[in-house]
Formats: sequence, structure tokens, C-alpha cells
Amino acid sequence: MSTRAPTTPLIFMVAVTAIIAIGPMTLNIFLPAMPGLVDVFDTGYGTVQLGLTLFLAGLAIAQLVYGPLSDMFGRRPVLLVGLGLFLIGSVVCLFAPSIEVLVLGRVIQALGGGAGLVLGRAIVRDLFDREQTASKLAYVNMGMVIAPMLSPAIGGYLYVWFDWRALFVFVLIVGGLVTLGALRILHETRQPQPGETFSFAGSFASFSYLLKRRSFRGYAFQGAFSVGVFFAFVGGAPYVMSELMGRPPNEYGLYFIGVAGSYMAGNFVAGRLSPIVGLNRMITLGSTVALMATVVLCIIFAMDMLSPLF
Repeated sequence: MSTRAPTTPLIFMVAVTAIIAIGPMTLNIFLPAMPGLVDVFDTGYGTVQLGLTLFLAGLAIAQLVYGPLSDMFGRRPVLLVGLGLFLIGSVVCLFAPSIEVLVLGRVIQALGGGAGLVLGRAIVRDLFDREQTASKLAYVNMGMVIAPMLSPAIGGYLYVWFDWRALFVFVLIVGGLVTLGALRILHETRQPQPGETFSFAGSFASFSYLLKRRSFRGYAFQGAFSVGVFFAFVGGAPYVMSELMGRPPNEYGLYFIGVAGSYMAGNFVAGRLSPIVGLNRMITLGSTVALMATVVLCIIFAMDMLSPLF
């Protein structure tokens, strides 16, 4: 049985928010340093970008695994293993002698940080009923957005003031504090039931069922393509600002706050309008706006009108 609680102390929710946000924060704090790592490791920008691409792949894979494992072994031990893996990856990145080792460390970070994305939400669902869960997760999601919104600016200034390794010192410190908080604050919220077993085959069978549903494919691919456009921008923007515009890394981090702020505003508008115009119309409207913005950016780029604001 799950342990239900009508209320949860503020410090508990802060801990859960930090656990969820550590993965996205670590993803984005790396961005301002990417152009500089080309010279540090004498490699190509495409190779450095693997630190972003494979990090995302690691997060995706981790989210498929941690949920079923936590159902079998409990939330807390699986979460602590994930956070431990995250710390190991951070140490590998900090002392990486080559770009290959750095990318490996990023993958390990992602495989560990993915535990927080899945289990933080699962812990909230374990503790509250449906209505309370929606309310609590709304606050958690705000924190989850704020952390990756500010992390490029933090990473940019750390890179300018010190060097690229300072980013991973910061990540290691934050990861250590989050792990300590999980050890001291979080309790087990779902005790494994006798006779429960874990089966990858069973888990992937449910994924196969979902992929056969046309409605699921439509929503999933719409979201995937929209997010894909965003991460194409995230991966290329640091190089464009640094190499083509000659802007310092910390300036990119400041501009990124505007990007993330727009994302928050879009979520706010969608939340208000969806009950009025309907979910499908809202998705169509959002996709149309995103497509128009992409076309405008392509025109601006083709006309060589490069500017940090565009």
C-alpha cells in the first residue's frame, strides 16, 4: 500500500522538485561551454554536440526503465541508485581527459538523472489523490522549468569566470546536496507487493499496444516534432552566437532565459485556453504558431539578418 498524506511539508516538495529538475538543469548548463570545448579538445562541433544528443537519449532510455524497477523494488532505493549514478557521471565529466570520456560521463549523468524525472512525479502520485496530485505537480513543474531556464546563464558565467570544469563542479555540488536531501527527507512511498515481478518484455508489450493506437501516435509525433525543433535550436544556438556573432558564452545564457520564459508563458496560455477551445484545437493552434515562427527564422537566416534576438 502507498503511504497517503493529506499535506506535505514545504521542504518535502522542495526536495521532490530538486530531484526532478536536476536532469534538465544538467542538460542546459552544458550549452554555453559547447563552442569552447571545440578548441579545448581539438575536435569538431558535431562531436561536442554528442554531449547533448546522447544525454537526451540517456534520459529517454532511463525513463523507460526506472518506473517498472521502482514498482518492484520501491521508489527510494531505485532513486538513490539513480542519484549515485548521476554523481559518478559528474565526476567522470569533471576529470575527462578527452571529448570521448566527457561524452561518456554525460551519458552516465543522464542515465542517473532520469531517475528523478520519473520517480519524483511517482512519489507525488503515491502521496496524494488525483486532484491534489495535479495541484502539487503544477508547482513542481514550475520549479522544473525555472532550473533549466537559469542554468545556461549560470553555466555561461562559470565558464567565463573559471573554465568548463567549473560547470561540473557546480553540478557535482548540486547533485550531492540533492542526494543528501533524498537520503534525509524522502521516505518510501510504495512498498513492493509480494509476488510482484519485473519484466522488460511485459513493459515493452504495453508500449507496443500504445503505438498501435492512431490517437497516441498522433499526439506523440506532434510532441516529438515540436520538441525536436526546440532541441535543434538548443544544439545550434550556442555555436551561432559564439562563432558567427562573436558573443560571449554568458550572453547566450541570458538570452536563453527569454526562451524558457516564453515556454512558461505558452504553458500558461495553453492551460487557460484549452478548456475553452478544446484540446485538439489548442494543439493545432500551437503547432501553427510554431511552424510560422520556424518559417520566419528560416527567412531571417536566408537574408543574413543574424541577431541574438532572432
